[in-house]
Amino acid sequence: MLQNMDIAIFRFFNSAAHFPLLDRAMPYITEIGSGEMIFAVAVVMLLFVGKKKNVLCGIVLMAGSTFAYNTGHILKGVIQRPRPFMVLTDVELLIKAGGFSCPSNHSTMAFTAAAVLSRYFGKAYIFFTLAAIVGISRIYLGVHYPSDVVFGALLGTAIGTLLARLAEKAAGGLER
Repeated sequence: MLQNMDIAIFRFFNSAAHFPLLDRAMPYITEIGSGEMIFAVAVVMLLFVGKKKNVLCGIVLMAGSTFAYNTGHILKGVIQRPRPFMVLTDVELLIKAGGFSCPSNHSTMAFTAAAVLSRYFGKAYIFFTLAAIVGISRIYLGVHYPSDVVFGALLGTAIGTLLARLAEKAAGGLER
């Protein structure tokens, strides 16, 4: 039953929701959750050395993204779920992707960043909405099932929250 719902939701976002503007925009939107983009944000945070909070955020973001990326790849090898376009017919594949599907590493990275950034700067609704859009883009583009994205979101949120709390405790509190 859950697998059928997963496939039905996948088909909605991958087929029924398509229109030309999104077809062009989603490959760019999905890159917000890439390791390179998250790393770049972390480097920018480190460059704002005027505030302890920004430096700490950059360090946590770098550590979190590294941990999230590697954890995601390990789990993909353990779970070994094929990507939707490898199993389903009529998938509208808009980008190239290889390897296994679960968890979505873009979602894991985006939600790790959302958890860390919202911990340091508030405005969680902005960061988590952006992360959710990255997750939806992965389904829209044909490379992940919704459950891959949800798993990545939960994993990333847990990693980001845990590391931010540990760093805050080690640094003696968070200056807002």
